[in-house]
Amino acid sequence: MEDGAFFDFLRAAYINMAEAAIYIFHADTETVNFRTAMKAACFKIAECQIWLKNAFFIVYMYQQPT
Repeated sequence: MEDGAFFDFLRAAYINMAEAAIYIFHADTETVNFRTAMKAACFKIAECQIWLKNAFFIVYMYQQPT
């Protein structure tokens, strides 16, 4: 999905959740879309948490066949 379409999708979803308390988990590459859409829908961004993994791992579906 292109950035503009994704932003419109997120904004519409947030507007439909007026006065809701929500947790959002997303890839860091989409931070701008998520935060901008939340502000456009008048959500308050209260906190940002980062999941620091203790080990690097590759999910099976991403491994190259041997």
